[in-house]
This record gives sequence, structure tokens and C-alpha cells, in this order.
Amino acid sequence: MVKVLFDEFEDVTKTKLSDKRKLGRILKVILFGSYARGDWVEDRLSGCRSDYDLLIVVNSHQFTDLHEYWGKADEHFIREVTVTQNIKTPVNFIVHDLADVNDQLAKGRPTAPVQLVI
Repeated sequence: MVKVLFDEFEDVTKTKLSDKRKLGRILKVILFGSYARGDWVEDRLSGCRSDYDLLIVVNSHQFTDLHEYWGKADEHFIREVTVTQNIKTPVNFIVHDLADVNDQLAKGRPTAPVQLVI
């Protein structure tokens, strides 16, 4: 999953004409939610299963635009779950820049227990 995020982000940023856009970096990928807490659900009978919730931390706010920078990664995960079925557990992610994450933490607003993935 992490490789998909890095590869798709690199593909999008390297094709941009602006040198600033080529400087986009993923700083952290953080697992949160039920898998981070250890209380995920996987019921093979009903088909009910928890998803992976990921927080992607990037170096600049401009790289948080989901449509412009992250649409291909989202499509990749959907295809892997629904078409190829190489991934059994759905993947959902949110993207924030490091300044915003630090600001939220300084205000005492961590949204969930997290576990560092990379």
C-alpha cells in the first residue's frame, strides 16, 4: 500500500511543469482507526470488514489536493480491491501537510490513536 502511494504521487508530481510541484514529498504515512487500535473487524460470513485508514503527511499544503495529486492512488486501490482482488482490505486515506498536523496536535486534537507505518 505504501509503495502504491509513493509511486502514484511521484508519477503525478514528476509530470508537472512547475519546479515547485516537483518538490512534493510524502513525509509520513500513518495508520489510524481500527487497525491501529487492534479492534478491526473481519467477518468472512457476512463479508463485513474494516478498512485501512491512512493519514498521509506531505511537505506542503498544495500537495493535499485530493483530485490533483491523489486521484490515481485512490483509483489504484479501488481497482486492487474490486477488480484484481490483490488487496482484500479496502484502503481509505486522508492527506494533510505537516504544518496542519503539528497545528492540530498543538491544539490537543489528535483524532485517533496512531501507529507509524514508515
